[in-house]
Amino acid sequence: MAVLYVTEQGAAIRRRGRTLVVEKQGTPLAEVEGHTLEAVLIFGTAQLTTPAISFLLNEGIEAAFLTRDGRLKGQLTPVKARNILLRVAQFERARQPEFCLRLARAIVAGKIANALAGLRRFRNNHPEAPLGAAIAHLENAQREVAHAPSRETLLGLEGSAARAYFNAFSCMCLGPLPFPGRRRRPPTDPVNALLSLGYTLVVSELQSLLDARGFDPYLGFLHGIQYGRPSLALDLLEEFRYPLVDRFTLYLNNKGILAPEDFEEAAPESEAAATPDQAASSDERAEAAPDPPQGIRLTRDGLRKYLTAWEDWLSRPALDEATGDRVHYREIFRRQAERLARAIREDVAYVPHRFVP
Repeated sequence: MAVLYVTEQGAAIRRRGRTLVVEKQGTPLAEVEGHTLEAVLIFGTAQLTTPAISFLLNEGIEAAFLTRDGRLKGQLTPVKARNILLRVAQFERARQPEFCLRLARAIVAGKIANALAGLRRFRNNHPEAPLGAAIAHLENAQREVAHAPSRETLLGLEGSAARAYFNAFSCMCLGPLPFPGRRRRPPTDPVNALLSLGYTLVVSELQSLLDARGFDPYLGFLHGIQYGRPSLALDLLEEFRYPLVDRFTLYLNNKGILAPEDFEEAAPESEAAATPDQAASSDERAEAAPDPPQGIRLTRDGLRKYLTAWEDWLSRPALDEATGDRVHYREIFRRQAERLARAIREDVAYVPHRFVP
């Protein structure tokens, strides 16, 4: 199934029979058969007509609305989740401190394990890279996570591990885009802009998937409850940060696919949502300084290159250790959502996706 990305500012998405047509000032830009679509992502000022909205809802196709620089504003979600029993079980588990702590430990352990795998893989290929201190720090954090007595302790361990990881991440950026450290709201340099955009895209997919499966995406176990924040989607994001978004960012940079001229300054957008940054997670504890008001975003052509490469990246096979087969990441998203549902319903251990080089 395909994802339609609409990045042309001022474009309109219209329905023509069972086809969606993207046009601007009467000139067709693209046509997509509805039966081939899984989702529509709209960046900036592009519009959906009422007939197109009705078509998407009737066909069960998600639509996400993002700012021009890639912050999620909201989603159009068809009515299709009837699994009220799962939602009830999720709320019941959220009231069980022992279950919440076990699941939160698994989430943090999965994030740290994948970050460690990434650092070790890079060191194997680049033995001169000074990654030893970061690896040792994450190894120690990994041991402590298994016995963390509280969610607050876990968040402290995760924040410390994130700082060590992102300190080392700059050594892994070998292309034309340097990394000064994790910065967001807004991202102040190209690498941070790529990281934030990638996290946003993954959270958007996970939020839609969880909602369709019957979860409440706003009730998390690690991130807890905060108004307007899809905490469960952010919980599930953690295991995909390195193997999906961070590796993709390194790929774009180190292969020279994107260069400084693919980025531009971006003033804060008036249409941006007032709710917390959808890509924000506890990696914010790795940031030491407040962000200046001016941000960086991809140019229109840079965004097109990014999204083309992103779809190719998502379609690459990755190992699902639980089954031993290799599938694309959208299938892994679905499988992990099913495993999370089973953990909640049956009170069994949740095993995050593990990156295997």
